[in-house]
Amino acid sequence: MKRLLLVLSLTFGLLCWTAAALLAQDPNINSAQRGLPVVPISVEFRHLSQFFRQNLGQGSKYSSITGFVDNTRNPVWYEIILRERASSVQVYYSNSTATVAAFINQGDEAYDSEISYQASGDPSSNPGFLLQFQDRSREKIRWSFRAGPRVNAPSSKPEFLDRPDDHGLVLLRFNQSRKASSGTVVTIGDSSYPAGDDALFSEDVLLAWVKPTTDNWRVAQIPAQWSAGSAWRLQDSSGQGREIKIQRMNGSEISFRVLDPHDPNFTPMLIDAQESDGQLGLRSLMAQNRMNTLKISFEPALPLPASVPAANASQVQFTIDEDDQHGVALGSVTAHRGLGDEHLTWHFNSPNWARALTFDTGVNIIIGSEGLRNERTHAKM
Repeated sequence: MKRLLLVLSLTFGLLCWTAAALLAQDPNINSAQRGLPVVPISVEFRHLSQFFRQNLGQGSKYSSITGFVDNTRNPVWYEIILRERASSVQVYYSNSTATVAAFINQGDEAYDSEISYQASGDPSSNPGFLLQFQDRSREKIRWSFRAGPRVNAPSSKPEFLDRPDDHGLVLLRFNQSRKASSGTVVTIGDSSYPAGDDALFSEDVLLAWVKPTTDNWRVAQIPAQWSAGSAWRLQDSSGQGREIKIQRMNGSEISFRVLDPHDPNFTPMLIDAQESDGQLGLRSLMAQNRMNTLKISFEPALPLPASVPAANASQVQFTIDEDDQHGVALGSVTAHRGLGDEHLTWHFNSPNWARALTFDTGVNIIIGSEGLRNERTHAKM
C-alpha cells in the first residue's frame, strides 16, 4: 500500500512538473508564465420587466411560486420557480432552452415549458396577469395575479427582497413593490390557493446573482505578449466561450474585459487586477448593463488561478455595491488554488438574512500544448 501511495505521489508530481514545463518551453514565456486572468466567479446581472411571488396554502404540494418576465427579449422570456413543500427543492420552468440547460448544468431540476402569459387592465393602476403552464407531473397550474394599488410615490431608497432564493446569493432589487389585491389565486389541478398579505408584484426589477457553480474551461488561445488588445479565448464542453481582453496596462495594474462572443444576453464584466511576482490578484469585478452597475471589491486582492503549481489558501474580504448603494453585501471568501484551478468558499456578514449562506464557486482550467500551438499560429497570421 505504501509503495502504491508513493507511486501515485510521484506520478502526480510528474504531471504537475510536465504541465509547468510545457509553459516554460513556450517561446512567449512572458505571457505563458504569468497568472491567468480567469475569475472563479460567475455573475448574472440584468433587468427583469416583472416579478411575482406568492406563498401557497398548507394543502399544496408546493410551498411557494415565483415568476419572472422579461419582455425586452425577443421572444419574451419567462421563468417560474416552484418550491416543493416536502423537500424544499426548487424546480425551474422556462420557455428558454438555454435557461433550462444552464440550470441543468449546475445540477438543478429544470424543464422546458410552454408558458402562457396575458396582461390586462391599466398598468398604471391595478394591472392583472395570467400565467399558465404544466408542472413536471403534467398537472395544469393557473396563476391569476392582480396587483394592488401603488402605496405612495416611489421611494428614493431601493428595496431588497429578503432571501429571494437559496441557490447562491441572489439580490433582488426593485424601486417599489406592490401587494396582491383580491382575486389573486393559484389553481393547481382542482385546488385553489388565494394570496395572503405576503404576495407581491414589482416592475423594473434588478437581479444580481452570484452563482454557486464551478466552470470548466479549456484555454484555446493565449496572447503572445501582454499589451492592450491582447486576448485569451476559453471554451467549455458545451460550446460556450469567453474572450478575455486587456483593456489597459499601467505598471502592475491591469484591466481586462470579459465577453461571451456567442451569447448576446451575457453581461460584459470588467476586471481590475494587480500583478505581483508574475501572479495576478483581483481588486474588483464589475458587471454593467445600460443603466446599472454591480461591483464586487476584494481587500486584499484575491489571488487568481496560477499557471504553475500553487497549493495555497488565503482569505480576503469582499464588498458588493450596486450603483450608489454601497455595502449591499459584505463578507469573506476563502480561496484554495492548485495548478490552473481555484475554488472559493463564501461567507456573509451582511445582509442579516445571508449570514446563514455558505456556498462555493470556482474554475478548473485546462492548459494544454494544443491551446498554445493554436495561439502561436494565430499570432503569425
